[in-house]
Parts: sequence; C-alpha cells; structure tokens
Amino acid sequence: MTVKFYSPSSSYKKELVNLNVGNKIIATQVAGDFVLPKNLKEPLVFIAGGVGIAPFRSMIQYIIDKNLSVDIVLLITNRTVNDILFADIFEKAKANGVKTIYNVTDIQNLPQSWKGSWGYITDKKIMELIPDYQKRIYYLSGPQLMVQRFEQVLLDAGVAKSKIKTDFFPGYSEK
Repeated sequence: MTVKFYSPSSSYKKELVNLNVGNKIIATQVAGDFVLPKNLKEPLVFIAGGVGIAPFRSMIQYIIDKNLSVDIVLLITNRTVNDILFADIFEKAKANGVKTIYNVTDIQNLPQSWKGSWGYITDKKIMELIPDYQKRIYYLSGPQLMVQRFEQVLLDAGVAKSKIKTDFFPGYSEK
C-alpha cells in the first residue's frame, strides 16, 4: 500500500496513521483493467505522478519476480527528489528491460548533483526523452488532473488515444 499524507488528511488516512500493531485491515482482491498486457513484447511507457507509482511498482516487481524481458520506459515525475519512491526496485528492473527516467518539477530546490530530467512534462519533453514514443503503448497513473494533463500532452505529441490507458485517484487533492 502506498499513501501520501497531507495536512489536513482524509478520515481514511487518519485511521491508517492511528493503526496499532495487531489491528486488522480488510482488503478486496486486485481488480480492474489497469494491468500488464498479455503481449509483453509490446513496447510500453509507464508515466507516474507521485504515488501514482504504486500500480507500476507492483507490475515491475512482478516482472522482476518472474524474470521477464520487457521494453518499458518508466517516467516518474515528482515535485522533489525526496518524493521519489521505490528507486531500489526500479534499479533492479534495468536487467529486465525497464528504463527509468526520473523527473522533478520543483527546480528551485533541485540539488546540483541531479542528473535526471526536470520541469513539467510537455509533448516536446516526451519526444526528447522517448525517441520512439509513437510506437509505444502508454499507461498513466496518478491524481486525476495530472493524468488528464498527461493524456493531453500525449495527444498533442501525436500519440493515438487508443494507445493510452489511464488510472487515476478520483477526489485526490493535488497540492
């Protein structure tokens, strides 16, 4: 489970914070259609904003666990370098064909040592970071407004709507 806490938090997140060792959580089975395609020979791009990385982390861990060979570009955008999650898993996934590109948007506080991408993701940035962008299938995950913006960026870059799959968090506040 991946959760980001803001102040004030929702009642759900307040309950999570107040859980004690031994408390039980009831969960349902994994469901939905935001899953890896059956044909993993298809070149993919996963674009995640913030905790939208959660479904991709699970998919990539599965790829590692099954030692599958893939062609995936993982583009993770966060406000700051400190917001980046699961870098250790994505580093391991290189051996399976996952290329991770980290992007941060808070360029005012960017460490001088930063070697990743920075600024907002635009159609030009997509074309620069992913030269074969038009032949890939895209999976977008994160807050609803971010997913909608990324979908428009991809459409502006000439990516067909049929090549874009989305998953977003309704009601999620973007700070």
